[in-house]
Amino acid sequence: ELDEILAKHPQEPVAPNPELVSGEENKEL
Repeated sequence: ELDEILAKHPQEPVAPNPELVSGEENKEL
């Protein structure tokens, strides 16, 4: 799932903003 998010948002860093990434996962789900 993380790979798909990185593919959709390659410009957004995952490590520095794990909370934002979790929020995006919830939106997509």
